[in-house]
Amino acid sequence: MHKRYPIIAFIIILSILMGWILFNFLPTPHRITIPGPIKNSQPVALAQIGKPFSLLDQNNQMRTKDEFKGKIILIYFGYTYCPDICPTTLYNITDALIALGPKAQYIQTLFITVDPHRDNQQHLKEFMTNFHPSILALTGSEPDINKVISDYKVYAQKMKPQDSSIDYLIDHTSIIYIYDRKGNFINSFNHKTAPDQIVNILTPYL
Repeated sequence: MHKRYPIIAFIIILSILMGWILFNFLPTPHRITIPGPIKNSQPVALAQIGKPFSLLDQNNQMRTKDEFKGKIILIYFGYTYCPDICPTTLYNITDALIALGPKAQYIQTLFITVDPHRDNQQHLKEFMTNFHPSILALTGSEPDINKVISDYKVYAQKMKPQDSSIDYLIDHTSIIYIYDRKGNFINSFNHKTAPDQIVNILTPYL
């Protein structure tokens, strides 16, 4: 009877190994990379997250990060064809801005697309009517967007979902960067952060 124990142990170990392989290597319909909050405890290194950029907003106006110095800046990377995560995040930011009342005027949120091929200026303009009017959506040429993605250390990769008529989805980092009034990185939160939590995070900087 005891001779069966090694066989049972082997089966258990093999099952765990197969589960790990399936979880880590099989594609998922829409996987989002969710980093935990980052704080600028290393000012020199983290202040280098992000560089100046010039991108077109939904109103066909060229925008730069530097023009918003003097305000708290939120930067979120996503795309309009995102089925759930991106719009939910923008709704949460919208609710937080409404809850902040007059203080919201000191915050500028920038939604930068990771899908410039589909997210042109007109499409962004229609999409952004669903959210707080102060939020600006930015797009540009593919090389321009790729450079900004690299500068902000964002992961973004096209993927074709199985058994779906959707052209493609984009697996991407889902984090909102916070910059102080001088344009320095100071904190972050991810898309799971509720509106009241966002208010609590932003209030000390206002």
